[in-house]
Amino acid sequence: THLHPNTNTAHTHKHTYTQRQTQQTKTHIAHLQKNTQNTLTHTQRHTEQTYTHKQTHKYNTQLTHRSS
Repeated sequence: THLHPNTNTAHTHKHTYTQRQTQQTKTHIAHLQKNTQNTLTHTQRHTEQTYTHKQTHKYNTQLTHRSS
């Protein structure tokens, strides 16, 4: 019965370690997802800006042509 507590402690330690690793992995995944989300939002915004810019440019060009 003397060996039992030692084994238990080692087991508990391993268990805690595994939990911590899992937590880190989860945090990492969450971070990656957030990054992806940010990149998507950024790309989306950039695309919208470019589109609006093109539309404005098109409109301005039409105005210039019309006035001349």
